[in-house]
Amino acid sequence: MHDFFVSAVAFIVLVGVMVVVHEFGHFLVAKLCGVRVEAFSVGFGPRLFGVKYGDTDYKVCLLPLGGFVKMTGENPGEAAYPSVTIQSHPGAIDPDDDRPEDIQTATPGQDTGSLMAHPRWQRMLIVLAGPFSNFVLAFVLMVIYFNFVNEVPDIPTTKLEWVTPGSAADQAGMRAGDVIASFDHVAHPDYQRFHDLVGNDTNKTVPVTVDRDGAAIQTSIHLPGRIDAQHDDLSKAGMFVQYTQSPIQIDQVSPGSPAQKAGLQSGDKIVSVDGHQFHTVLPLVDYMQTGKGKPITLTIKR
Repeated sequence: MHDFFVSAVAFIVLVGVMVVVHEFGHFLVAKLCGVRVEAFSVGFGPRLFGVKYGDTDYKVCLLPLGGFVKMTGENPGEAAYPSVTIQSHPGAIDPDDDRPEDIQTATPGQDTGSLMAHPRWQRMLIVLAGPFSNFVLAFVLMVIYFNFVNEVPDIPTTKLEWVTPGSAADQAGMRAGDVIASFDHVAHPDYQRFHDLVGNDTNKTVPVTVDRDGAAIQTSIHLPGRIDAQHDDLSKAGMFVQYTQSPIQIDQVSPGSPAQKAGLQSGDKIVSVDGHQFHTVLPLVDYMQTGKGKPITLTIKR
């Protein structure tokens, strides 16, 4: 039930942000072109609150599924010439007086704030501004995510952070801290290239040269046939590659857990575990599972 609630709220927020940004694009270009915007609404349904500034009612409505922009003359059938000017002779008091200058006449005047009163190219820009705003939003979010949220490999070499005891990598004599100098005759493969090679060489025995403290050690490894390197599944061969320099940070400590009893706190950074440096969670979990419940010693930076 909790997961459903979180998903539902996330969906509403996602759709709401996308639609509001989309409508803001229409709104901004319409304003720049001189089109009268009657309303800019976040949400649909009954008006909850807002403020009217100029011709526009900026409001928040009850249903949070997006929003809308109301422009004068945007609906089919709305006239672009709604205003009427009444002209009459000042002395036209007697209704029986049929002098031409006294006859009341109606002259339609064009509403310059109507959407349909503007050139076609401006109307096209207003329409295109919505999807263009969504494109800008997606681009900005990608830039923020890949530069400040998603941690990409920052190590030029392929270095093994941990090797599972008894695994194919362990049987090949590979050790934590080894740098892959050559894999399947490809010299100094980077992180992505190494993953691609492992994925292509499943169920094969390939030659490997590792650099261990300056010494070149040649060996070979038989890769299992069930490795899916595209999903970082190198653990099936017992290999965990280091792809970041930063230590693991603890986000939350569960009440009553062994971690809390050991004195760990939210925000702590794990510098080492039994002298081993781990930079990602998967190799640390594999190390702890290998220990089968034995106590471990942590060095913490607080």
